[in-house]
Amino acid sequence: MSPGLFGELDAEEVSDNPFYVAPDIYNCTLIELNRVEKKDGTGEGLSFKWQVEDPDSDYEGSTISEWINIYPELTAANVTQATRRDQARLKQRLTQMGLTAEEMNLLLDDDNLDKYVGMVAFIDVVEQKDKNFAENGKIYTNVRKVILPEDATDIGQGGQSEDPPF
Repeated sequence: MSPGLFGELDAEEVSDNPFYVAPDIYNCTLIELNRVEKKDGTGEGLSFKWQVEDPDSDYEGSTISEWINIYPELTAANVTQATRRDQARLKQRLTQMGLTAEEMNLLLDDDNLDKYVGMVAFIDVVEQKDKNFAENGKIYTNVRKVILPEDATDIGQGGQSEDPPF
């Protein structure tokens, strides 16, 4: 087969997602952390953007984004299963990033999200099929876990077992 539109690659092998990052564990830097209102105006969340910092990776320079809903106006009277789940997800992520409960409580009050930009961590990336995958074929790249360098004992680049590179 002569080189075509995708060079020597078969079109079947090329991702149709320009932001695709393969499931693996990557050495990353947090390059953005923002409080953002949803496009439809129905709420807000924290938007995390991590950049792969591994010159040996095919994904060097690629970004991995994550959105977690937040409810700054939440009261005990209007907690639902969905808000409880979102809050648990947020607490889990912030704990993985090394924040204490006190730091979490002050996060929005102090407007100090920028202080976490530049944080270095291993990001465990997974794929998850959309709930309507059978109809739409969508697969999402998600962050399973954030692992701080001091917590990474047998994690290396590309899922290899070695000491962390930092």
